Amino acid sequence: MLERIEKITGIGLFADTRPAAFQFRRLSMIYADNGRGKSTLAALLKSCGDNQPHLLLNRRTIGLSTPQNVELRFSHGNRSTFTAGQWSAQYHGTHVYDLNFVESSVYSGGEINATHRKQLLSFALGENAVGAMKAFNDAKDLAAEKARRLKVAEEKLTPYRDKATPAAYMRMKKIAGAAEEIVIIEQQLRQADSMASIHTRKGYNSFACFRPDLAGLLAIMNATHQELSSQAEDAVRAHVNNIESAAFKSWAHSGLNFIKNETCPFCAQSLNGIDLIGYYRECFDEAFSRLNAQVATLDDLKGRVMGTLNLPLLQSHIEQADAITALWAGELELKVELPNMEQIKASYEELDTQLTKLIAQKKTSPLTAPDRMSVDRCTALLDAINDPLNRYNVSVTNANVRIAEFREQLGQLPVVQLRTRLKELNERQKRFSPEVVALVESYEQAKAAEKLAVDDKEARREALNSIMRNTLGQYEHTINKLLRDFGARFSIREISYNYSGGGGEPKSEYAIELRGEKLALSGEASSFKTSLSEGDKRTLAFAFFIAVVVSDPELQNKIVVIDDPMCSLDKHRRTQTLSVLKKVYDGSRQLIVMAHDMYFLKSLLEEFEKKKELQNVACMRIVHAQGDHSHFATLDVDRECESAYYSNHRLVSGYLAGENYVAREVATAIRPLLEGYLHRRYPGHVAPGLLFGEIVRKIAGAGSDSPLCHAATLVEELNEINTYAGKFHHDTNAAAGAENVEPGELLAYSRRALSVIYGGHMA
Repeated sequence: MLERIEKITGIGLFADTRPAAFQFRRLSMIYADNGRGKSTLAALLKSCGDNQPHLLLNRRTIGLSTPQNVELRFSHGNRSTFTAGQWSAQYHGTHVYDLNFVESSVYSGGEINATHRKQLLSFALGENAVGAMKAFNDAKDLAAEKARRLKVAEEKLTPYRDKATPAAYMRMKKIAGAAEEIVIIEQQLRQADSMASIHTRKGYNSFACFRPDLAGLLAIMNATHQELSSQAEDAVRAHVNNIESAAFKSWAHSGLNFIKNETCPFCAQSLNGIDLIGYYRECFDEAFSRLNAQVATLDDLKGRVMGTLNLPLLQSHIEQADAITALWAGELELKVELPNMEQIKASYEELDTQLTKLIAQKKTSPLTAPDRMSVDRCTALLDAINDPLNRYNVSVTNANVRIAEFREQLGQLPVVQLRTRLKELNERQKRFSPEVVALVESYEQAKAAEKLAVDDKEARREALNSIMRNTLGQYEHTINKLLRDFGARFSIREISYNYSGGGGEPKSEYAIELRGEKLALSGEASSFKTSLSEGDKRTLAFAFFIAVVVSDPELQNKIVVIDDPMCSLDKHRRTQTLSVLKKVYDGSRQLIVMAHDMYFLKSLLEEFEKKKELQNVACMRIVHAQGDHSHFATLDVDRECESAYYSNHRLVSGYLAGENYVAREVATAIRPLLEGYLHRRYPGHVAPGLLFGEIVRKIAGAGSDSPLCHAATLVEELNEINTYAGKFHHDTNAAAGAENVEPGELLAYSRRALSVIYGGHMA
């Protein structure tokens, strides 16, 4: 028997709880809200009883790195500890009914599938069939292992046999002269592969020559002002140079516009007869201004002219051409005259320098044309750039012609047929290689071993069958009796077993009969899912469980754990569940019942009170702890289930008796206590929800024909008590929370309230 849970760490909501102070008894009742840890506790006890560590490993506390640990103490000093993912000792003999049992062994999602029926059969057969089931499972596992080894042996052959079946691969024959034929076909395919590559191989690309608008640039440089005398130009140039100011020329040009009546705009002297003024007027006429405007565009024009040659792109073309020559080297000796990039770059830079120099000269002397030698040099530099490009383009054209001619000369080989034949030859060579011959022998040995294991499994199956046939008939009878006791409208028929489906393991087979019709165990139409209520389904699951438990010949040594046995059950079935639990208690070593329904636990407690066995009952609860975790706490079932009236009465009477209750809670309880009393004393005459003051006023105004008139003598007393008690309620006092509670005054009014209740008169 489980006596204490001393420690739970890192499992579900039990981050670190040490409930050793709570002693378990033959009947231990545990209350908890949904989601507070009942299922975890049920899984913990099942894990220990069946030695299934994974049930706890899968429930590690989220966000906690502390190792999982459980310490359980059983009777006679026996202990079991869960550390490092293992139990130190297994408590043999634990039956656990919980949602996991329902969903794994009976139904889930409203349907009963093959996995459910397999688990149910294993559960139903009990310990009587353990030996036969173990022998069958061992034989089944051995057969599965032999099948796995056969599959491994087959998979090792898979890369060699391609699409051929193992049997067909075994029957393959050698091909004489295969090695010599492979050499010939591979040589032919290399030639064919070369042809295909050549047809897709690139040729050369030409490069556009440098065609700048040099003539337009030189036309502006050669422009002059024919009407301007050389004497005027020389005089103005000398005067401007003498001033030594870059802005003077522009200033002088603008200043001519301010001369009026041949008089200086600064000194007002006459300008008649001054030759320099005439020279300036001659130089700065309209034609000269147009020439200067054209000269001002030379820098921008030169930039556009020189920008038509993309030197990086030319470098890329040269590199590509060199690579293409290397690519074709195996088939053709192609000669392409690559331009000398350094020479082209030098000519380009010199041309840029020459043009810059000529533009500077033109800006200095707009009326002077560039010298012929400089112009010829620019033309020569342009030719120095284009001549190698022209030679490159001609050589590229010739090379591309040779490539096209070479492609036309290539023929076609029957590539598809050659590849098919080569594949066949290679497969045959591999089939009879030493490596594959050894794999074939391993496969044949694995196949023979697998057959022996399957034969043994079938023999073990038959031995198990004889036991199952003798067990399941009694199981069906017990289940149907339970269903009748629960008032179920359906029953179980034809419970048996079969081995259909995958895995070769037996599973239960049964029919559910409702009003003479058999229900489908899965699907939608007239099925278990659609024809039975949730209460019916849970009743069936509970009946399956109890039928095994009560039939267990070793039940007196077993712990039975039941989590929420009354879920979805109506009043009659809940009552019958109490009867079943008493029977399980009587026959088992210990019964642990967990529930989220406090009133069900109270009903169970009352049954044991009738049996005069409260000394064998332990009550506890699982409550919320810091960090949204859980721990154990004491449980007073009677107090939890008491009505508001009895709760208020307990507070007031207990305070008078010296109980250590909170004074403010007692003061707050006086008014609703009297309200409850008057509702109960005058049922039907005091409307539900009527507040205390309204009730007193109704009594005061009652006529002699109303039963309320018998309380008329209490009106004054009730009003005085209400005046005191109302101070502690927010509906009559907004500052009720701050109202001082005087202990002596509270004792007096508590006594007066109870005098009204007990004696129907003032204290």
